[in-house]
Amino acid sequence: MEKQVNSGVTYAQIDAFTDRMFGGNPAAICYLPEERTHEWMQLVAKDFNLSETAFLLKIPNTHSNNEFSLRWFTPKVEVDLCGHATLASAHFLFSQHGGLLDTKTIVFHTRSGILTAKRVGDGGRLIELDFPLIPISECDADDLELVKSALGSADIVWAGKPGGHGYLVEVSSTDELKSLKPDFQKMLVFGGRGDLIVTAAGGHDAQLDFTSRFFCPKAGILERPTHLNLLRATHSITITATPPSMSSRVSSVKSLLIEPDGGSLINLVVPKNERVSRDREASNLPHVKQTQIDLECAHVISEGWSSPWRVL
Repeated sequence: MEKQVNSGVTYAQIDAFTDRMFGGNPAAICYLPEERTHEWMQLVAKDFNLSETAFLLKIPNTHSNNEFSLRWFTPKVEVDLCGHATLASAHFLFSQHGGLLDTKTIVFHTRSGILTAKRVGDGGRLIELDFPLIPISECDADDLELVKSALGSADIVWAGKPGGHGYLVEVSSTDELKSLKPDFQKMLVFGGRGDLIVTAAGGHDAQLDFTSRFFCPKAGILERPTHLNLLRATHSITITATPPSMSSRVSSVKSLLIEPDGGSLINLVVPKNERVSRDREASNLPHVKQTQIDLECAHVISEGWSSPWRVL
């Protein structure tokens, strides 16, 4: 049964990870005045038809005004985590609706646990996002065959499973990466969310540490914009592609994500005192926990207020 709601929803479409209008990766942000149903949020996400729509809801009865529920939806499904929509949500709260906050830290309550966004740097110019690590295990023979069937003749260096949500694959070169033409039908049999992240060391710029692509047809997105799930998972495989001496001193990583609109550049900050071990040549790999992003590297494309929207 449908009912009309009297209270409207403030919304914005924000391009994250870009220094120009209509670049980067778009996300829709909806600031909810009250709880909405899962079904309603899914319909709204379908209506926006962006890779992700984020829904923010202020959590009442807390000692501060900086705690929010945050949920992410593709046009087809709710997802556990989305980096660029989290950045867009933080930008929305810090910049567009700064009157909502009297703090430099936002606490998001999500399906992946507690996430934080902080204003740091000179004048609070940076947004620092704090994410948990995705553990990676190497693919067994059966999983490797599934990956090969989807990627065809790609020159695969290594393949793993990040957190059981699909596959992470390293290929031999960025040229190999750019020429990939995955078989999306064969990817539909992948387990879990069915994500396929493909990465290669280096890039067109000598300063780049890795370049990546992210495919997820099961979520209704053939090739996905920049996503911090990709970055958290990809970093550990990329470090092993560099000389062993580098893995002990790397403190930041610069990466490029190729996508249909041209790609996005992201800097990761790796805390030196946090490390994780993965069973590949007994390497101790930096724990990717934080990323610092320029607060200005997001552009509001549209914003408004909608009332009423239908609620299931």
